[in-house]
Amino acid sequence: MGHQQAVPCLGPKAKNLDSNPTPIHLALHLCQGAYAFSEPETAAVRDFLQRHKVHTFLTFHSYSQILMYPFGHQVRTYSNDLNDLRSTALSASSQLHRMFGTNYKVGTGADTLYPASGGSEDWAKGKAHVKYSYLFELRPEEQVWDGFLLSENQIMPTARETWEAVKVIASQTLAIPSVARAPQRPTQARLCVDRDTLCGSWAQGGACATWPEMRQRCPRSCGFCTK
Repeated sequence: MGHQQAVPCLGPKAKNLDSNPTPIHLALHLCQGAYAFSEPETAAVRDFLQRHKVHTFLTFHSYSQILMYPFGHQVRTYSNDLNDLRSTALSASSQLHRMFGTNYKVGTGADTLYPASGGSEDWAKGKAHVKYSYLFELRPEEQVWDGFLLSENQIMPTARETWEAVKVIASQTLAIPSVARAPQRPTQARLCVDRDTLCGSWAQGGACATWPEMRQRCPRSCGFCTK
């Protein structure tokens, strides 16, 4: 959601993570729920980030054409690695611009739009210690009335240009020393997909030599029939 306005609140918005919480205002569209992580969707995000070492977290919203980095709960409030976050965001927005000439602002949500607490990008950075945490406010630009109803002919261009920005952030992530040193999974293991789930068992039973159809039904069994 974009702009603050008084509307009936039909349920919590999935912006109720415990990052710099503020009092609940039921008359605003930023309905935060009864407590932090009250909704299963936000709880699932929390649990995943706590279980895994995540280096990049991206969340996509509409609208305003802004690439935001933490923190968004109050103006002029930044993380210790602001220069790196901002430099990466500027490079990403520049690459996005090259596709169709779309202009994005870069900054925190509080500095570029308005202060708002409970954002997943803030929680990912401040609580889960994710290195690169960003929020994309996609097309159209902020001045458009009711920009949540994006024209159908803008959907694919939006996806294509945003992907260019994502690739820049991904490249920065891969340059993190601990990520660059991480062992890569064998390519062959990722290709182990067969028409039958019993291919491994058949191979162990000698089907590679005795059953001519084995190679057709199990063409990608991680080399079972070549061992």
